[in-house]
Amino acid sequence: MRLPAVLSSLAAILLVAALVAWLLVRRAAGPAADPMAGYITDVSVLEHEYAAAGGTVLTSDETRQLFQRAADLARQGQWIAASELLETASKTAAVPVVFNDLGVLYEDMGDRSRMVNAFREALARSANYQPVLRNLARQRDITVAEARPVTHEVEPNSTNTTANVIAIESQVDGEIAAGQNDIDTFKFAAPPAPRDTLALDIAARSPNLRLGWNIYDDGVREIARGTELPKPGDPVHFTFAPPPNATLYVSVWGMDQTAGPYRLSLKALKAFDAYEPNDDIFHASPIPAAGAIQANIMDGKDQDFYSFLADRSGTIDIDLENDTSTFVPGMTVFGPDQRTIGFAPDAKGRGASLHYSVAVEAGQKYYVQVWPVLDHSAGDYKLRLEPR
Repeated sequence: MRLPAVLSSLAAILLVAALVAWLLVRRAAGPAADPMAGYITDVSVLEHEYAAAGGTVLTSDETRQLFQRAADLARQGQWIAASELLETASKTAAVPVVFNDLGVLYEDMGDRSRMVNAFREALARSANYQPVLRNLARQRDITVAEARPVTHEVEPNSTNTTANVIAIESQVDGEIAAGQNDIDTFKFAAPPAPRDTLALDIAARSPNLRLGWNIYDDGVREIARGTELPKPGDPVHFTFAPPPNATLYVSVWGMDQTAGPYRLSLKALKAFDAYEPNDDIFHASPIPAAGAIQANIMDGKDQDFYSFLADRSGTIDIDLENDTSTFVPGMTVFGPDQRTIGFAPDAKGRGASLHYSVAVEAGQKYYVQVWPVLDHSAGDYKLRLEPR
């Protein structure tokens, strides 16, 4: 046999041997990992989480299409393209399922840092979100604790793209470094519906640190900023009521080049009443046509809608009893067709109460709106309906 033929036969034998060895190793190792393991493709999950978080139905077909197209691309192994679509979807639907799927894609791409951050975003919104916890359980080099929202500042975090993801109802320890124009930025999600008041507290843990801070949204529009010149060591306390599930950022720095450690916390105050969310007539809370309820206007952006079913024709007296000295109330009544049928007289200053009577027909539904006449007035009230 000629030498070239011998070499060719030897090469073929070695190739077959290598293939057999590879198959034996694969059999010993078990089945290949499914690149779609832990990925959620069901768009109804997206719709359910969106409604629960924001208190409204998902009406954006574009968001649905982004989610579905990302799933199609993921099945084809086009992970980068799929992740780009989900990153876009997260701007309009910042819900756990989107971040869970992003984490799975980054895992498949071998991008550990982005995987952890995506899972952290999901857990910041739902601390016990089972799909993420199951996906983390599959990891060999990371624990669930490592993927939870941070409680200690991690540098770099000077911009919104490098912001540390934190959670409501937790404390975060940080430090402003001396001589470096250091800025610490944290990213958080407002609580799910109904809209609530949040309290931001920052405690300077150095007597020399003069705290500067601001809050801005995902569009980098500033919501609030420390305007007064604080004294060294002064704490920060600020309350605000963002939209449900809004993505927000808070930045902290040392004014006049001051430095030192601090502790930051965000807390939901549960300031909404038992009838929320009822901010529009389509979500009006049903109340009895006779009797009284206790509720509140949380801030100048709040308004309350109620519906009642008249059990007999005649007149119903509607009384709003003001329980605070600051609230300036307005009251509007709507008929069964949801068109305005009357306004209560203008309130006579802060703390005033209102009285209005309306004719009703048996079996018809009517609506009452309570709202703040002045933008910054708010407070508790009783609403009483009495047929006559």
